[in-house]
Amino acid sequence: MPTRIAVVRGVEQVNAGELGVYAELGKAGYAVELLCSTKSRITEAEARMPVRRRPPPALAGRIARTMAGGFLVGLVSPYRYYHQYLTGFSAAVRDVDVLCPVDLGHPTSYQALEQQRFGKRVVVQCWEDIPFNWPHNRPLAQHFEAVLDRADHFLAFSRDAAKTLGAMGVGADRLSQVNIGLDLGYWRPDPPARADGGPLRALFVGRLQWAKGVQTIIEAMDALRVAVEVTIVGAGPDEARLRWLIEQRRRRGRPAASQAIRFVGPQFGADLLRLRQSMDVQIVPSIPTPQWREQLNQSMLEAMACGLPPIASNSGAIPEAVTDGDNGWLFGADRPDELADRLERAAADPAERARRGASARARMEREYELVHQGARLAEIFRTKVRPR
Repeated sequence: MPTRIAVVRGVEQVNAGELGVYAELGKAGYAVELLCSTKSRITEAEARMPVRRRPPPALAGRIARTMAGGFLVGLVSPYRYYHQYLTGFSAAVRDVDVLCPVDLGHPTSYQALEQQRFGKRVVVQCWEDIPFNWPHNRPLAQHFEAVLDRADHFLAFSRDAAKTLGAMGVGADRLSQVNIGLDLGYWRPDPPARADGGPLRALFVGRLQWAKGVQTIIEAMDALRVAVEVTIVGAGPDEARLRWLIEQRRRRGRPAASQAIRFVGPQFGADLLRLRQSMDVQIVPSIPTPQWREQLNQSMLEAMACGLPPIASNSGAIPEAVTDGDNGWLFGADRPDELADRLERAAADPAERARRGASARARMEREYELVHQGARLAEIFRTKVRPR
């Protein structure tokens, strides 16, 4: 009988790209499924594995939930995911051998630990790149301590994440680093014919919130001396604020941003692929905060797979994939003047832009190709993660 693996993602928004390497485990003889919230809309076709769903708690459970280990989980917590554990968890994983929660800080990681007493092994995925990020929040700190103490193995999806786990005391024998894997047959270059001399076409894809740095793009428009068109893909809590900033600049005689930037809302699948293939560069202007740094940015990797050289801030794990002068341009986070300079360089030299785009694609083929990373993950499971 094959080893049965449940990838656990309790939040409503499940990113299919995040699951890619796990889906590849089926090729190595593992039986893999996704356990997620009933509120998630991900399909089995998107996940590339069977999907089992469990509901989040009813209102009473959201208000207060005491779990073994002595910490309170509820709406009163400053940690916004605390109420998003899955009800009926034990029954859902009764026949599973290995549990793979894909978020170090999510309550489903702790729920997975409770299953160790039934002989199950727990392999926790980590994107965290700031050690001891919540020491002031005692309930969350207790959660992290329990996971760090008891998980059988950790998967770090960036070198930054591996360093963070090491800083928090996880030994090398319990830690493996594996890259995210993308389907490079799907995310691929397909440059359309275009007339020379047109404006540089730049793309941003991501959540519209302050740490993602769209305001840096807005400010950079004032300093540009070349024509640039920026397409903003996504939605988020700061969209109205960003639009308001653009309007205020226009009203005060600084119309560059309003003329250059357009918001198109969320885009997915084939629509996003075609949009990427029509662009020249992708901007990734993330800004570190005391509680967050860019953990790699899958959207940037998808763009690189399509042959778009990124113009990215040097936040968090971004420099792991982007080498300035080779496969993209780096600039200082929250430095609109430096972003404007990199945009001007990209616009001025189409041949250099194409060279860096080709190098970006080559980096993806070497380090982030789905089948190769899936095979690496299977080897980690074979040698380091065996059912008891």
